[in-house]
Amino acid sequence: MQESLNNQPSSSTQTPQPEFWVSSDLLLSLAVGPLLVGMAFGSRVLDALQQVGSASEEVFRGDRLPMLNLKSPASPTSPVSERH
Repeated sequence: MQESLNNQPSSSTQTPQPEFWVSSDLLLSLAVGPLLVGMAFGSRVLDALQQVGSASEEVFRGDRLPMLNLKSPASPTSPVSERH
């Protein structure tokens, strides 16, 4: 009786086969749509961020900032007067 049990393949050594196989072509075609939408969305976000950067650059340009009237020191050897 034990010999008949040893001749039969045990169920633990066999890997279960999936019942439903999906082809790789189908998976690839399903993945292309979201990928293209993500790329288009990323492009739009990049353009929007570049426009925001340009707008913030305009805000902080030097000609739009108020002029500060700083009194220069009397000595001509000061580093501040050498820069002007």
